[in-house]
Amino acid sequence: MVYLDCGSLKYLIGGVMYLFEKKQRKKKVLLCIDKDQMQPYDYKLPSFEGLAGMGGNSGNNVFQFGMQKVMLSPYVDVDVCTTFLSRTDEFLKDADRINEKYDALVTFPANVLGTYAKEHGLRRWAHAVKKIKKPFHFIGVGAQSDYLYHTDFVEDIRQEGCDFIGSILDTGGMISLRGYFTAEVVKKLGFSDSDFTVTGCPSLFMNGRNLVIVPQDIVQSELKPVLNGTHFWFDERFHVYFHQYPNSVFVDQDVLYRLLLRQEEIPQTLGMELPHLRNGLFATLYNQKRLRIYGDYLAWDEDLKNSGFNFSIGGRIHGNIVSLLAGIPAFIDGHDSRVMELAEYFSIPCVHMSEPEDLFDIYSRLDYGQFNRSFAQKYDIFAEFMKRAGLPFWDDERFINERVSRVRCQYPPMEFGREMFIDALTKYAQK
Repeated sequence: MVYLDCGSLKYLIGGVMYLFEKKQRKKKVLLCIDKDQMQPYDYKLPSFEGLAGMGGNSGNNVFQFGMQKVMLSPYVDVDVCTTFLSRTDEFLKDADRINEKYDALVTFPANVLGTYAKEHGLRRWAHAVKKIKKPFHFIGVGAQSDYLYHTDFVEDIRQEGCDFIGSILDTGGMISLRGYFTAEVVKKLGFSDSDFTVTGCPSLFMNGRNLVIVPQDIVQSELKPVLNGTHFWFDERFHVYFHQYPNSVFVDQDVLYRLLLRQEEIPQTLGMELPHLRNGLFATLYNQKRLRIYGDYLAWDEDLKNSGFNFSIGGRIHGNIVSLLAGIPAFIDGHDSRVMELAEYFSIPCVHMSEPEDLFDIYSRLDYGQFNRSFAQKYDIFAEFMKRAGLPFWDDERFINERVSRVRCQYPPMEFGREMFIDALTKYAQK
């Protein structure tokens, strides 16, 4: 028989308790996004704060909501941080606490590999990542170029791009890319295939593995399209769509924010609004209540389903992804590399639209065969990436659905009913 003195017994009990607590302790992950997507969007915020809360445009809400949803887990504590992406100085002040509390961090920088992002994206975020001592995973990283995939910009961002990617890998973090063009850019920066995984945008996975898109057998008079993208808005040749399909609507994601939600700010922002009014399209659609903007993904999704739309078309990749998630076929106007490579990765019908073509003809030719055949495989690739990163992904479907069901779906309080005000602004803009 072995006898232990009080000191040894205390040490043994302490060791057992430490092992028990370590086993019981949940993993803690910090999700760095623009807004807690489980909270309703605040439409009362001034436009600057409101747009910042959606990362500059409402499409960012889609993939941020999607990732926050699929990472909900009863087994992992996932907290939200809203300072890393846009208020990095505040994030840095909290770096010591973050390193102490969390086991991993996750963020989604989208199209950061581009000349425009050298200072306010690549350099700033690399500096912040270097202060983190835990794996910092970057998901859906994208490059920014034209629709022809020119790579001339790579030399211009070489130093900043290498530093940015290297800083992530140095933390033990993993990188997923939005498409094969971005993979080419990363390799031109000197990295290898083992340094990243091409996964597309994870927003398409937010409803599970079995997404199937089937265009309906309809006649032209039954086509009810939802349009998006500044190309259709500013190129007057495409305005024919709005006249040919009077039951269509235009979904804005940023440029019409004040005109639709914060009209009281217009006296101070008039110079920014006038370009959107000069061709008269805004006044026409406004007076017919055919304009939309959404601060929350759930309201966007619900409105599309309840309004009976059956076709989505335009240059906003996430505007079209919302439609796909609602089961609505989409056709993408591929105006730059961000849009083109995601469409190509998922086999979403896409072409650079240099001139208008009849919408019903486009709809009649839609082919989602390859999309449907390959979607489950793309889902599995992303699921495996999340597993290797040690991150939660659809851990408990019932838990996730119950939590999302408690999110309040809030529709935007768009300021329709001021036709005389809008008409007066339009006449002023056309002078």
